[in-house]
Amino acid sequence: MPAISISCAARVPLHALYFRQDPNHKKTLRENASSRHVPAVIMAVPDIPYTFSAKKVESSVTNSVDGRPVSNRDFLTNPESLDFFEGLLPQLREE
Repeated sequence: MPAISISCAARVPLHALYFRQDPNHKKTLRENASSRHVPAVIMAVPDIPYTFSAKKVESSVTNSVDGRPVSNRDFLTNPESLDFFEGLLPQLREE
């Protein structure tokens, strides 16, 4: 199952970082980059949106999580993958 890591700041917008699931990735990010790059929330997701040229679409996920309209749904091979992210922000704020 693909995984998405969402860096939760105190304010919106949220920034999404895609990665291959690795139990030590937080430690690796902290050591090789900085603690600022370490996401607060890590979760498995059912699917990640891709364009027809097989590129991951981070901006669409961010817009969907933030409750903003996603303008490029027609350019995604799997626009239904955004449905999971639409109600995610209230759930993240509860945790």
